[in-house]
Amino acid sequence: MDEYRMLQIFQELGVALVAGALLSVLGGVLSRKRTRKGDTASRAEQLTRSLREATDLIDSIVTEINERTKLVDKLRQDADQYDQLLKLKKPEVDAVAQVLRGELQAHGRKSFWSGVGINFVFFLLGVIVSVVITVASQHQTARSPDQSSRTIPVSNSSR
Repeated sequence: MDEYRMLQIFQELGVALVAGALLSVLGGVLSRKRTRKGDTASRAEQLTRSLREATDLIDSIVTEINERTKLVDKLRQDADQYDQLLKLKKPEVDAVAQVLRGELQAHGRKSFWSGVGINFVFFLLGVIVSVVITVASQHQTARSPDQSSRTIPVSNSSR
């Protein structure tokens, strides 16, 4: 409740600031009217500009107040959740911890056996690749034993 009251105070303060700004702008316009010579159209244009600026200021203040209201609501929800966690009794805490431990153990066993299976697959692939490379190398050597003694002539002709 205390945070809600603070939010109301901020909103009232924002409205007061906006009202003060509007009165200040209107007072400035009215004082310029007395001291300044000029036509009505330029004074009306200046008043319109001042009112637009005041409207923009009010919009930005309202937006900021809405954002802060959302933040207060989120903080209130977080505080309620933490209060609920603090109210848990020891047996409830132990029950939650036991459930979590059981889940972790089940996941650990499952993870262990899937790791063993994956490692075995890679082991078999390594054996197969080694055998294929060895057979291919022996087949290549048996096929052309005198190829290694041949030399390829290189021509050094220049253009």
